Formats: sequence, structure tokens, C-alpha cells
Amino acid sequence: MRSLLLMTKNQYSVVTHFFNGIQRALETMGYLVDVLYCDSAETISEGYKELAPIEAYEHLFSFNGNGLGKISSSFNTLDFAKNKPAFVFCVDNPIHVLPRFFGHPVNILCVSKEHVSLMQQLGHSAYFFPHAVMDCEKIYPKTRYDRKYQEILFPISFMSSELLKNSLRPVWDQLGEAIEASTNVTDFLRVIGVVSTAFSPARTRFNENIRRIAVLVDQYLRARDRELCLLEFASRRTKLKVIGRDSQKFSKVTDYHQYYEAIDFTKLCKEISLSKWVLHQSPGFEEGIHERVIYPLVCGPPVMTFKSPYVNQAMRKKGVVDVTLTQHFEDEARYSQIIVEGKLEVQSHHTLTQRLSSLFSAPLENASLE
Repeated sequence: MRSLLLMTKNQYSVVTHFFNGIQRALETMGYLVDVLYCDSAETISEGYKELAPIEAYEHLFSFNGNGLGKISSSFNTLDFAKNKPAFVFCVDNPIHVLPRFFGHPVNILCVSKEHVSLMQQLGHSAYFFPHAVMDCEKIYPKTRYDRKYQEILFPISFMSSELLKNSLRPVWDQLGEAIEASTNVTDFLRVIGVVSTAFSPARTRFNENIRRIAVLVDQYLRARDRELCLLEFASRRTKLKVIGRDSQKFSKVTDYHQYYEAIDFTKLCKEISLSKWVLHQSPGFEEGIHERVIYPLVCGPPVMTFKSPYVNQAMRKKGVVDVTLTQHFEDEARYSQIIVEGKLEVQSHHTLTQRLSSLFSAPLENASLE
């Protein structure tokens, strides 16, 4: 059995870690795995030489729709998709990369349930495939309670609500009220009638113009809510250690917190393991388990959530605590207990081997791979 992974190089190695995990899990399941980097014509041309004939593969996985199409006269991954499973793993909202695969017979792996619904509405087979960890526990660092910093780590990259709002100026008079009233981009698509609700069917056709607006709305709402989160914790006099790309620019929003530049994912996991808590504020997802939840739990610290009702419900008594309740876990015994609960939950239910086993056993239509 043989599997093909189509991916690109990525900053800070986060996605590389995800796909290394998929590769390890596939190999554990008995597959030979080939990887093709699709960053440029040169990397494709060089990597293609090492591949087996396309008919030798049982399936392929594409990161965010990269590598789909004609590689050579005898190697076309979209033609492959007509006969065998081609999975597109969207590590964020699929609307950001939809033009890469729209209308083609690929299977979309989504990290949040509402993304599944939207992709199915647009005619794609889509599956709930939330973030998961590698099966080998030794990969992730661990730190004893007495060696932890007394810090709350908040791993986020900088986004400017002001700049993104300016990008939406051409449609703000028409849509600004709907945008500001929305909690995330799916909520916005409901408000404008693209996504149906329990009370109203979809009434607005989703097209490329709406997609482009929705991408900007998604980014704006995330930036707005990150800034509000930082301001809320500053008002509580609770200092955060913020690590992420250009995070120092958040100091213009509030200079109360500590800001550090992004680091490699392996180093970030070490920082996570040394922290007392990791803060999770939803990145525009309604019903998804983000890597900012899963990876801290396997590395050691529990997760503190801010306005994340789905995560609170799905991970209740599983290493996740709403910020309003964290004061109840100050003693070492209770704190240690939630660390154990979180790690057990991830190792029992959130590994990539489990995700892939569910994927391969499910009918390739309308599946949920929890």
C-alpha cells in the first residue's frame, strides 16, 4: 500500500509537524509514504523523479489544496481524484483556499464542524477531521510542576483590525453592521443568507466576490477578537506571555503584556511545557478543536479558554477550564489532576492514527471523524 503527501514548506514548521504526524501514522498502518513539495515548479520537477507511477497510490493527501492538477503528462492528481480518494486537509477555514479545489472531486478534511457544512453545501464531500497529535508520546516535551513558570502563554500572531477594516471599506456601508454583529465568519455568512439557519434557508448564492469579502471578514473578526482578549486580560491585571509573528505590534493595543517573536514549533512546544496555562481564544471556529488546545494538553499544561463555548463543552473535565473558573485550580493537587485528565483525553481520543483509521473506515460521504 502506498500514500502520497502533497505539501509546501511552511514558516515555523507547524504544518510540517502536522504532516509528519500523518506520515508517521500512515507508516504505522503499513503504508509506504512519498512526499512531494509543491512550493515551485523546481521543487515539483525535482521531487517528481522520486515518485512511483500515480496508479501505485491508494490515496493522496494535499495540504490546503497544494499540488492539485497536472504534474506531468502521466501524473495528474485531479484525474487521480476521479477514481481514488484525494483528501485536502484544510488546517484553517476552507474559504481561504477554495479556488484550488472548487468543483473537483476531492474530499475536504475540515478542522471545524461548520466548515464541513459549508463545503457540503457547495457540493463537496467533507469530513470533520479536527487537529490531533502524533502517537509517539516521546516526541513532546514534559516538565514537572515545580519547574513550571507561573505564566499564561498565549500563542497568536499579530493581526491589525484597523488595517483589515480599511480593506473592507468598499463594502462597509452595506455590510458593516452585519460584520460587527457577527462572532465569526460563519455567523456572518448566516447573516447575509449564504448559510442556512434553523429558521431560514440559504437565500444568497456563494460566489467568488462573496468569498473574497468573507476571507477579509474572517481576518477582521479574528484580529478584533484577539485585541479584545488582550484588553480584557489587561483589565483583569492578568499578564500574558504572547508569542507569535509580529506580536510586539499588539503593544499599540495594550502594553501590559509581554510580547515575543514567533519561534520554531519544536521550541514553542517546549515553551508550552514550561507554562502554567496556555490561553485559547477561538480563531474564528465555532465547533472545532484547535491545535492550541490539543498540543498544550499533550505537552503538560492545562488550557484556559476565553469565550470558547464549544471547546468548554467538548473538553469538559478533560484538561480545559474556562477563564472564569481557573481560580478553583490553584492548589497543586487539583491542578495536577486536570493535567492528567487532559493528557489522557488526548492520548485516548486525539491521535492521528485514530483520525486516519476513522477516515479510511468511513464511507466517503458526509462523515464525522471524531
